[in-house]
Parts: sequence; structure tokens; C-alpha cells
Amino acid sequence: MTAAIVSTAVVGIGAAGASSALGTPHPATLPAVTIGLISDTGSGGGGTGALVEQGAKAAVAYENKYQDGLEGHKIDLYICENQATPAGGHVDATDFNKTWDEAVDDLAELGLVLPESVAAVKARGRTLYESAMASEA
Repeated sequence: MTAAIVSTAVVGIGAAGASSALGTPHPATLPAVTIGLISDTGSGGGGTGALVEQGAKAAVAYENKYQDGLEGHKIDLYICENQATPAGGHVDATDFNKTWDEAVDDLAELGLVLPESVAAVKARGRTLYESAMASEA
């Protein structure tokens, strides 16, 4: 699982001219990379969480269809809802952390992490996770 930030503006337009407003399609064709999003919208939670999820889904769809995904790789969005609780957030973080090393290996394989940096990036991810868990205590 790969963690990244994707930001894309999506403009509402009519069907006519949609292609020109969004640009020329350049679809991602390489194997998928997963991006994780921890959301606070679980159990019908209020606030803006649902809007964040909708925006993330729209951004990923746009990136995959018009921006060649992530270096040509299709982006799969994995949304983990933390049920707006510290315990739910812990489960989400644990889920992401279990796959952190695999994600770093995938990024190295794509050339997005230098081979000599892999061990340091893996260690930094574990340090951030442990720091987050300590702040919950």
C-alpha cells in the first residue's frame, strides 16, 4: 500500500465540452499502486469527511484517466474509516503500517525511492507510526 497526497481541482461542467475542459485523456496503463486515506466519516459521522472522500475519489479518477496516474501506474484508492474514534484510528494506522515496508519496496521498484534510501524511509515510517500511537496514550 502506498501513501501519497493527491490534489486535483474538479470543475463541474455540462456534457458538451467535457473533454476539452478536462484535457486530453492520458490513461494510466501500468499495474496499480494503492494510496490510503484515513477518513472520519464512519458510522454516519458528520462534518466534511464525506466531502473529502468524494474529492479524493474524483481526484484519483481524474489522475487515472487524464494524468497518466502515478508515473503511468493506475491509482487505487483505499479508504479506511476510523469511525471517528481513537481506537478506529489505531486500527487504521496499524493496517497502513503493516504494509508500509511493502509500499516502500513498491516505490523503490518504480524508481520513486532510491535503493540506498529504502531502509531509512522504512524506519522513518515506523517512527512516525510509533509517535502517533504514543500521542494517543
